[in-house]
Amino acid sequence: MADALEIFKLNVYLYPLSANAFDSLGEIYAELDNIPLAIKNYEQSLKLNPQNNNAVQVLKKLRPIQK
Repeated sequence: MADALEIFKLNVYLYPLSANAFDSLGEIYAELDNIPLAIKNYEQSLKLNPQNNNAVQVLKKLRPIQK
C-alpha cells in the first residue's frame, strides 16, 4: 500500500489538472484510513470535474466519519 500511495502522489504531481488522479489518491488515502486527506483529494477531484459522481458519493460517506 505504501508503494501505491507514492505512485498516486507522483501521478497527482505530474498531472495536477487530472480529476482522476486526485480521485485515485483519495481512494488510497481512504483505504489507509487517512480520512482528512481522502476528503481533501476527493474535493479537489470534484473541483476539477464537477460531474465526478464517484467523488460526490464517497464524500457523503467520508464526511460523517471525519466528525
